[in-house]
Amino acid sequence: MVVVEEKEYLLPDTLSVQATLVPELRRYGIHETAVYTAVAEIVGASIPLIFRVDLGWPRTTTVSNAFLHCPWSDTELRVDGTWPEPGFDGAFLPTAHRVDAKSFEARRQVLDLSRRLPQRWHEGDVASISLADSAAGVSLVRPANAYQQNVRPENPVCCSLH
Repeated sequence: MVVVEEKEYLLPDTLSVQATLVPELRRYGIHETAVYTAVAEIVGASIPLIFRVDLGWPRTTTVSNAFLHCPWSDTELRVDGTWPEPGFDGAFLPTAHRVDAKSFEARRQVLDLSRRLPQRWHEGDVASISLADSAAGVSLVRPANAYQQNVRPENPVCCSLH
């Protein structure tokens, strides 16, 4: 007797993601980078049964660079934080956003027809699913300072006027 074990993936019909980013600047020598703590609430629902599901995302996590989320269904993604220069990244632009000198808010609404994932599949059915292709989110952008904006030519002879 041969037993075959196979995973089935089923996405919720609707998904709501609410994340608040709390940034912090960390230094190592002369280098500085922005990291943030993300406090996220993720709620999914399937019809006809509506249920609240914990999708394995920690409620609070600390990461650097960007907060990205993949739209698994009809997804509403809301991200806010206290950072003056957010970058709106990924496959979907915000449907509404606000940026001021100290904070930002962004909201995206992504329909299931816009994503590359099927609603349901078995392991091996879909040859290559790239979750990153459908991801959307916010990055904490640091504007270039005067030192970074200074471009030095590699060969000064080619840049001189004759």
